[in-house]
Amino acid sequence: MALDKIRGAVLDAAQSEAARIVHAAERQAAERLAAQKEQAREEAERRYQAKSRAIEEEYARKLMQAKGVANKQVLDKRNARLKRVFEEAQKRILAWPQADYAAVMRRPLDKAAEERGGALRVHPEERSLFEKVVNEANARRDGAGRLTLDASKPLAKRGGF
Repeated sequence: MALDKIRGAVLDAAQSEAARIVHAAERQAAERLAAQKEQAREEAERRYQAKSRAIEEEYARKLMQAKGVANKQVLDKRNARLKRVFEEAQKRILAWPQADYAAVMRRPLDKAAEERGGALRVHPEERSLFEKVVNEANARRDGAGRLTLDASKPLAKRGGF
């Protein structure tokens, strides 16, 4: 009987130790599984954030390109409209009576020349008109600040100097 008691005690101790070992192994496995789950979750979040940034950057780049194209189209249309406006204004101004046209040309001439002298290039058809404008301007100037007409290099189009 004593041997049976010893054997029972050893078996109880072995079962107790085996249960403790199994419990410790289960706990370690659960901790390792939780750590791996957390690591996988963090990796998935990192990948998600990287993909989100890449998508946002791609859309931002495409948006900037689209805005650039749209702005260029708007600018082209605006420039074309401005060109038409200036062409129409030039036609109207060139159709004015010579006295009115000469008066309009005096202001930018006085501003451009100030007190300095210089040579003006004009279109051959407007030479006589600008001779009058230059003579009037020279009447108010001294010798160094006088203006002349440069006949050697005429402008290709009418409308200014």
